[in-house]
Amino acid sequence: LLSLIGGAHSLVVRNSGCSFTLSTGGSFTGQVGQYDGGQTKAGLSGTSVVQSGFVQNGDTISDSQGRGCWWTPPSTVLQCDVGQVPEGGFSIGCNGEVTYNGQSTFWQCATGESGVVMIYLSPGGSNCAEITLTASGCYPSCTTTTTEVTTPYPTTSISTGSTETTPEVPGTTPTTSVPEQTTPYPTTTISTGYPTTSISTGNATSKHPKRAMQYVESSSEACPGELTGQWKAPSLMVPIDSANPSTAYGPSAYGDVSATISTVFKFDVPSNANGMTCKVVFLLPSRKTDDLENSFNITGSGALEFSRLDGSINAGTKQDTVSDIAHSSHRLTVAPSNAYTVDSFACSGGDEVTIEMSGVPGSQTDVRFLQDSGSDTNACPLGLYMLV
Repeated sequence: LLSLIGGAHSLVVRNSGCSFTLSTGGSFTGQVGQYDGGQTKAGLSGTSVVQSGFVQNGDTISDSQGRGCWWTPPSTVLQCDVGQVPEGGFSIGCNGEVTYNGQSTFWQCATGESGVVMIYLSPGGSNCAEITLTASGCYPSCTTTTTEVTTPYPTTSISTGSTETTPEVPGTTPTTSVPEQTTPYPTTTISTGYPTTSISTGNATSKHPKRAMQYVESSSEACPGELTGQWKAPSLMVPIDSANPSTAYGPSAYGDVSATISTVFKFDVPSNANGMTCKVVFLLPSRKTDDLENSFNITGSGALEFSRLDGSINAGTKQDTVSDIAHSSHRLTVAPSNAYTVDSFACSGGDEVTIEMSGVPGSQTDVRFLQDSGSDTNACPLGLYMLV
């Protein structure tokens, strides 16, 4: 999908290094594959999941297509994207155990497809449970500590309870002979198996590490909008394509709009929000990334349509299954350094809100941006948010 909606990027991950496949254990045992868009998923035997190949280079991972793998914000799905600098911190232990910055426990969350789950760094989806990841290769030999204990066992004369009498010879005294029995003591080898390593990780999921694309605030611009109150970033973003209505591209970290492609966002309304007003805003600051690639791109007129849809979405949502019933619809022409109110409505605590962002027909608008989690106080938030 990224080749359809994002175009080529200047950074390309080379497909070199050590190749391996992945499987999951713990609450879900299956093989790891990918959606067309690069998002990882795990499936039981007989499902649609085809096992993918991955490549280790140092402490980074890419897939067999050369796409760099990272934990995409804000949901922390393990995803491999075209042009993405692969995220560092991965390690494969001598028993094949995959860790990320010392964290060995990951999460699987439901996709809506039976027997298929998605892989997260933290529980960013629904119906989540802990899993482990195991690589089929690329792991070092395990160091085995061997201790040899040798205890000399003394030669012992043991009475057998019977005696052997030497025939009497004239002029001699009869003697009794006791046979000598020697019991050797074996040498014992004690193997400790895999070495035990103690790693202090602190709170592994409390603060997400910096991503490959880091935002640098434009020195001449103030933030066009602020996140106040009980604000929410989208809990799920799914691109859909009217040119391929039966294709499910899976979750994405990017908002994408073109002549045929739109993005659907899911927001979770706080349970205590009854009687409050929910406002959906689109924040588009002027800023760039430290790798000199734009964190957003807009071409055409910038005319967008935001529709609040009936029903919910999941990781398997596609054009054919998304609701065509809209509670409201608003058209805006967007440009950098601005904030826009997309919709405002009475909150219903605990409900889900679904917003579709699409291009206005005939506007020739193309938009692509990396949705910001909103947690970085050193940068202006970028993307779609719900304020309560």
